[in-house]
Amino acid sequence: MIEISYINHASVLISIDNIKLLVDPWFTGFCFDEGWGLRYHNTLDIELATMATHLWISHFHSDHYHLRTLKRILNANPEIILIANQSFNFSFDQVGRKIGFKNIICFHERKKMKITDHISLVRYPTTGIDNMLLIESDYGNILNYNDCNLSGWAQKQLAKKIGPVDIFMSNFNHAGKLLVSPPINHLDIKNKLKKNFVDNFKNFNPHYVFPFASYHYYRAMESLDQNESMLDVTDLIPLQSNILNVKVGDTVKYSKSAVEIISETGYVKKNEIDSLKRKTSVNLDILLPYAEKYLINLRKNFGLFVYTLPDLFIKVTDLDIIVKFSASKGLRKINHGKHHIEAHSTALANWFNDVYGTDSFVVGAHFKISSNNKIPLKWQIIFGILIDNKLSIKHLFSMLFSRKGLEFLLNRREEIVGILLERKLSADYHD
Repeated sequence: MIEISYINHASVLISIDNIKLLVDPWFTGFCFDEGWGLRYHNTLDIELATMATHLWISHFHSDHYHLRTLKRILNANPEIILIANQSFNFSFDQVGRKIGFKNIICFHERKKMKITDHISLVRYPTTGIDNMLLIESDYGNILNYNDCNLSGWAQKQLAKKIGPVDIFMSNFNHAGKLLVSPPINHLDIKNKLKKNFVDNFKNFNPHYVFPFASYHYYRAMESLDQNESMLDVTDLIPLQSNILNVKVGDTVKYSKSAVEIISETGYVKKNEIDSLKRKTSVNLDILLPYAEKYLINLRKNFGLFVYTLPDLFIKVTDLDIIVKFSASKGLRKINHGKHHIEAHSTALANWFNDVYGTDSFVVGAHFKISSNNKIPLKWQIIFGILIDNKLSIKHLFSMLFSRKGLEFLLNRREEIVGILLERKLSADYHD
């Protein structure tokens, strides 16, 4: 029998025979520069984590790779075995050792790893950092699709390779700034989310669908309104009969013949939705060198292509000024009042100065859209995210001249062809 204990957000404990695999633990605190909080607190989270024999982290986003939670788990369960993703652009084994994990197994892309004679794992990578996990066992197959975003064509090709799926696990809410002009049409966003959720699994034709990885809320003042357009599992149940009505704290028991949901929500408490209070400001004299540092990184990664970036006009709300960020001159204060986005000076400082700053700025939703012209913003996001995911022109060029780099591209062949065929990079609800 397979048992899946839903601990919180994207974290589950999957039990098959004497193997207990803990996935993507985020139990407490905030992530994405405090832009996200957890909707629920599971009082049994660490107790369940101490039962785990193995740990797998799908990718480096902090709602999956949450350092504070990992240190708590390691303190409570020091012998846990870390199954560490190994890829050309990111590898988790070195990070795991720095955190303090003693038992580490390297996990390569698209190569089957046998945990026991009856249980095996295969990791299918997508984009720069996301991964799906196929768990094969005598009791059935689980596909943890997680946060992957693939075209229908790519899904069909992977479905042929993966074969029968008993339980398909997928997120169902938006996870980052909605790039729509205010006011947000919440009903329209919800309908797009429902369609995207069904599109995630329909080509894999699973017996059952386990909705998860979507119990966050937005804390940045600029994006509190996005919480109104988020779904709950009860919104999904009417869509198809095979969608499981599973909540944080529940346990799903599955065998080839039947599925059972055991509710233990008495151990789960709903967190109060709070907002991020920015108590300090970063003055322009400090922002300017941060922006220059970011611009140097853009030029290093994209060369002359960086000069194709359109200028982005930003209102710095706490300083009450308008600045222009351009590829030729960097960040400059200007006098006119037109701007594309609004953001606090601390959010801009984190964007320009932090490692993976663009990712945290966008996914943490630390800005407000102020113009119908979103083209400059989108191009800034694309360039920044490509750097964060190590997929810039510089990185792609290095891949073409190394065996491991070519393997990286080959392992994403379905996704790459799907993008070229369907000409779409992100989910529909983000635009």
